[in-house]
Amino acid sequence: MKFDRKFTIASFFAVGLLALVVGFYKQPTFLLLLLGIYNITTLLYYRSFKLARIFLFVAIFGALSEIVAVHFGVWTYATPEFLGIPWWLTMVWGHAGIFLAYATRYFKF
Repeated sequence: MKFDRKFTIASFFAVGLLALVVGFYKQPTFLLLLLGIYNITTLLYYRSFKLARIFLFVAIFGALSEIVAVHFGVWTYATPEFLGIPWWLTMVWGHAGIFLAYATRYFKF
């Protein structure tokens, strides 16, 4: 596989997002604010309407799937705020969509 600058940058953004979650999950409101700023910065960096749509789609459906799983007792969260999930989780799902968009391009799926 050859070096892909966009995938490398997406990987760094994903690691940064994980660091924010691990560092601030006990402060959910502050984490939601940080992730909002982080994701806006990420989307402005890429300047892609397609990625923004992917972000929204994955954020909504990822959060919905989490709500269903929590409702049926599959798992729980340390700081549930909305229907059993933390608000900031939607931001993580949205960012996962961005990362996976670049990962699928990199691995040529």
